[in-house]
Amino acid sequence: DFDIFPEVGWGGDGGSRQYSTAGWLAAFPVFEPHYQVLISRGTTMGSLIFRAKNGEQDCYDLNDATIYLEKNWGGSFPSKWWWMQANTFQSDLCVTSTAGCRGIPFL
Repeated sequence: DFDIFPEVGWGGDGGSRQYSTAGWLAAFPVFEPHYQVLISRGTTMGSLIFRAKNGEQDCYDLNDATIYLEKNWGGSFPSKWWWMQANTFQSDLCVTSTAGCRGIPFL
């Protein structure tokens, strides 16, 4: 059980308007998979309990943990995918980068 507290979204701080990563191009299926950063940086409060198949469990403290959250959707995911994210700078800087190898439809 934990809570998420957004600090920086995609396009500004938690109170700013959030933008689609691809802008208006995200409306076209040719640009699948769709990808959107929901929280560039935030913190959490609470804990996570992991139960192994053998019945043992571990509890992980998530209080003040740094978090990044994104979503990906669509039917055409690339065969190779690369993703990088950094958000623990001493300033408000958050860096996110992705790349993938895929064919371009109709070409």
